[in-house]
Amino acid sequence: APVHRRLRAVFSALIQNASRDELLTIIRTLKAEIGRCPILPPSHEQPPHQHLQEGGTAQQRRLAVAVECSSQLLIELKGRRRQALLSQHAVSLGVKLAARLASQRLPPSLLSTALDVARQLLAAETVFALSARDVGLLLHAATLGLTAADSADSPADTLKQLDAVYGLLYAALKHRPLAAGRCSPPFIAAVKRLLWAIGGSAGECAAAGTQSTHSALLLTLSQNVGRLLQEVAQQGAGAFKQYAVYLVADYIQLVERAALRSETRAALLGGVYALLDLCAEFEFKQLNAVLGSTGKIIFKTLYADYLRGHKFTGKT
Repeated sequence: APVHRRLRAVFSALIQNASRDELLTIIRTLKAEIGRCPILPPSHEQPPHQHLQEGGTAQQRRLAVAVECSSQLLIELKGRRRQALLSQHAVSLGVKLAARLASQRLPPSLLSTALDVARQLLAAETVFALSARDVGLLLHAATLGLTAADSADSPADTLKQLDAVYGLLYAALKHRPLAAGRCSPPFIAAVKRLLWAIGGSAGECAAAGTQSTHSALLLTLSQNVGRLLQEVAQQGAGAFKQYAVYLVADYIQLVERAALRSETRAALLGGVYALLDLCAEFEFKQLNAVLGSTGKIIFKTLYADYLRGHKFTGKT
């Protein structure tokens, strides 16, 4: 760790003091390193993440360094002209990174860093001009992150991975709403998987105890997903309005099937109430048609609480 911190400090000094040509060389080198790493075949026999956790090949270690350096570059590079130079290459860097995410089985810490690079590209809308196609490619990284979280080595790794996916989705919706709207089916599919992942983690959290690190991570993730649902609702006048009722149905089914603690439900409720704001009588009839008897009881209670505590007060 001390060596790693020193190396980060050296790279930080390098990018801050580099000339335009030197900075351009750094950016091109990172793109090349991310783009040239070998693709692992689907039938790869090693256990998940083993090849990188145990050192891996020289190219795989270089990929890890290139991803971390790319993240540091996006965070620390300041100045309009220097950012303008980076913006000329940011899109292709992000596309190459998305391709690597699709082809490599990365350990949780590195995959989280890669997802954070994608999040930073999405969040800096005034610096990086991304097309709807570019945003769609970066959003695909969220799907890959969700898949990787399913096979993470520990519950804590799973929750950290899911929170990195949340960050990417929130950045896309907050900073690139029109482009995210054009990618609404895969975007909403990722949101739904993220919501259901909370239920999958709830049982493990119950076994670990309320004071565990796992429990704290789950509560943080639930709060973030609630915030994401609120942002979906705020964009509801556009492409996402039609999905509000389906997300509410997912929440009801989640409460029905998973042992969610009261604090987890409370963390999600602000987003669910915001989605209910988008629903009218037709959508409520849809809910009654798809919910079972238990789901209808849950919805009746949910709707009564919504009317009493949110609709006429705006509070959750």
